[in-house]
Amino acid sequence: MNARNLFRVTAALLMLTGLYWLLAPKATVASYDPNVDPYTVYLVQILGTFNIALAVLAFSASRMAPSTERQAVMTTLIVQQALSLVVNLLAVFGGVIPGGMGWFVVAFNIVFILAFSYFRFLRPEAEPVPKLQS
Repeated sequence: MNARNLFRVTAALLMLTGLYWLLAPKATVASYDPNVDPYTVYLVQILGTFNIALAVLAFSASRMAPSTERQAVMTTLIVQQALSLVVNLLAVFGGVIPGGMGWFVVAFNIVFILAFSYFRFLRPEAEPVPKLQS
């Protein structure tokens, strides 16, 4: 897998989850709490919009040439997944998310942190050498 494909896989997964949370917020939360209040629906939908925006960012980065801007997008996605990992771990340990589903999400976070960290820090893409201007 290369960085371009990683961005595209990330974009697809973020788009799917974002659309699901935006369009079916009650179904998203129903497995945790069958009595969903309007504020919870609102929060889930807002979270969906953030995932859709990150999907657009990731897909846009997949079409970019190697650059410092593309590296910045990788760093953004690493930070987002790392923060999500912390929140998900707290939710699993606090009993908010059922074990199996919670650990799946935690594993998802770890896989994407490692994958983007690999392309960001261990095997960074070569930036194009700027041409001299006359």
